[in-house]
Amino acid sequence: MRQIRPLRLIFAALLFATSLPTLAAATTIELVNDSNSDETLIRSNTSGIVTPPAPDPLFANDTSVVVSETPGTVDAGAFTYQSCRFNWSVIKVGSLYQFSDGAEPASDCESQVILQNFITGEYSVRFTVE
Repeated sequence: MRQIRPLRLIFAALLFATSLPTLAAATTIELVNDSNSDETLIRSNTSGIVTPPAPDPLFANDTSVVVSETPGTVDAGAFTYQSCRFNWSVIKVGSLYQFSDGAEPASDCESQVILQNFITGEYSVRFTVE
C-alpha cells in the first residue's frame, strides 16, 4: 500500500478547507435615537436576517441593538427612518474583509464604526439620529 506524503496531505487539507462555503460574519448594529421624537421605520432592506427586527418605532432617547447575518460572503443592508438613512456592508474579497457604512443626511445622522476585523469579518457599527 502506498503511503501519502505529509506535504500532499497538507495540500489536500488546505484545498478542501478553501473549497468550503464561507459564512459572512454577523454585523452588530447599535441604533441610537438622541432626538426627542420617535423615528418611524420607513424601509428595511437587508441581504439576510436581522435579529431582532429593526425597531419600529425607534423611540426617542433610546438605544436598540440588532444583529444582521447572511450566509455567504456578503452582509449588507440599509434602514431608512423618518430623519435618517443608514447603510452598512461587509464583503469578503479573497482572504480579507472590506467594510463600509454611512448615514445621511449628515446634518441629522451619524455613523460610527465600533469594531472591524479585516481577518475575521467581525463588524460593529453605531447609527445615531441626532
